[in-house]
Amino acid sequence: MKRIFYLFFAAVCLLMSGCGTNKTSYQNSNNNTNVVIQDSHFRYVKKVKGECNQMYVFGAGILDKGALVNNAIQDMYDKAKLKDGQVIINITTTVSKKIYFPLIATKRFATAYGMVIEFPKDKEVAGQKGKQYDNWERQQRQQNERVSAEPDKSDNQTASSSTANESTTNEPAKTMTYPTTDKYTFTVGEGKKVVFAPGNLQYDAEEKTWQFASSQYAALGNKNDKNHVIDLFCWGTGDRPTVFTKFATDFSNYQEWGRNAIANGGNNQWRTLTSNEWWHLLYKRDEAKARFTLATVNGVAGMLILPDNSKLPVKNRFIAGKEGTKASDNSFTDSQWKKMEEKGCVFLPMTGYSDNGKINKSETAGYYWSASSGTALSFGKEYIYGRSTTPTNRGCAVRLVREAK
Repeated sequence: MKRIFYLFFAAVCLLMSGCGTNKTSYQNSNNNTNVVIQDSHFRYVKKVKGECNQMYVFGAGILDKGALVNNAIQDMYDKAKLKDGQVIINITTTVSKKIYFPLIATKRFATAYGMVIEFPKDKEVAGQKGKQYDNWERQQRQQNERVSAEPDKSDNQTASSSTANESTTNEPAKTMTYPTTDKYTFTVGEGKKVVFAPGNLQYDAEEKTWQFASSQYAALGNKNDKNHVIDLFCWGTGDRPTVFTKFATDFSNYQEWGRNAIANGGNNQWRTLTSNEWWHLLYKRDEAKARFTLATVNGVAGMLILPDNSKLPVKNRFIAGKEGTKASDNSFTDSQWKKMEEKGCVFLPMTGYSDNGKINKSETAGYYWSASSGTALSFGKEYIYGRSTTPTNRGCAVRLVREAK
């Protein structure tokens, strides 16, 4: 009789539950926007809501309270149907319960609320004049400069990064793979020109040193989880490069990677482009759309970007990055690439990304962080998104720049 009784309530539990299994994929979209939200360059789109409920018999159910909340948030993201350039902010959750049979059957209800915001292509659409935005950006940079890259000494993980900064200060710089002179520059805003670093940023966890990759098309890909050298980082982890978790909220405080001593970086002050600087580079500078495309260099797929004042030295081998262009449409040998490098061309290899340390799409997609929370430049073999919504706990590549002198 008891067995039949328990089976009956188990069946009731399943039938009355609004969600049967624990889904946690929402954390791949749960972007913290504490930095960007200070900027007025966005518009509110809509409010969103997600729900999940579960019946508990004698206090036991398929989902615990945490999983119930996770499912409610997942339901909210499913209903939001986010488009490129949209993120959910101000997420709040509530949990309530209803007792059906005292001490026997209780039903819990979890609800998640959030606000969808969108970053328009043109900041004038958001009602903000360029000067106002530039003032905010300048204040943000000044604030970043005042924040020391030295981590809290009570944190063992970040303390090791601090040691890395000190240990590389007196090391001789390695030879650059191409001249990072001011002869070839890239406009990223009104009156703002930068020079790109000679390769993706890497961190040696054993030596506790930062360095640039040996070439522009070098990417570690799957070696990130098998090697002590990594080139995929969660957002803003200039002070804790080896930290990876499942939660986007663990990466709400931005620490600039470029403030670390970089072994082959010379005596330069490097930094990460903001989301709007990436956007200006690709879509708003002079002849912008004719100066970038998907390409393949020495067998590595990626994205090619031309400087402001240079034309491609290889004739009849360049198709600009219009819709439908593939990486295979622009293929260059290593010898051809060296001539292009000499003219200041930049190549961003497809790096893939990591979720809690697990590598995905290592040869089919590229994700490059911006300094704006939850946004990155992303591209695949047939697409380019200048401002892609990306969870802050995702491991992405970093290509630094310095101000043109």
